[in-house]
Order: sequence, then C-alpha cells, then structure tokens
Amino acid sequence: MHAVHPRLGAARALSETLEARSLSDPATAPPMTLPGEILHQLHPELPYTTWQMTIGASRWGD
Repeated sequence: MHAVHPRLGAARALSETLEARSLSDPATAPPMTLPGEILHQLHPELPYTTWQMTIGASRWGD
C-alpha cells in the first residue's frame, strides 16, 4: 500500500499547515484541540488556556 501510495511527509505537512493557520488566526486553535495542542507544543511562549482556567471562567460557578 505504501509503495503505491507513499505518505510523502503527510504528518509533517499537516502539522506545518495547522501551525501556520493557527498563527494567522488563533481562534482556529482552541485549547484541547489538535490545532491548539500543536500550536502550544511548537510555541510554548504563546498564551495557553488550561482546563482549570476554562472551568474558572465558567458562569456555572464550578
């Protein structure tokens, strides 16, 4: 299968595409999503919303 349909760096290309998209529009990389995690791992200096921060900002008072 791979000989006929090689991956040609598909995973790396997808990661780079998601990174570029997320940097251009951070709203497309919410926390706890694949784009959000890729952005956080590649750019740890950027602000990052944690699960605890999300709970704390909830109107439910949890």
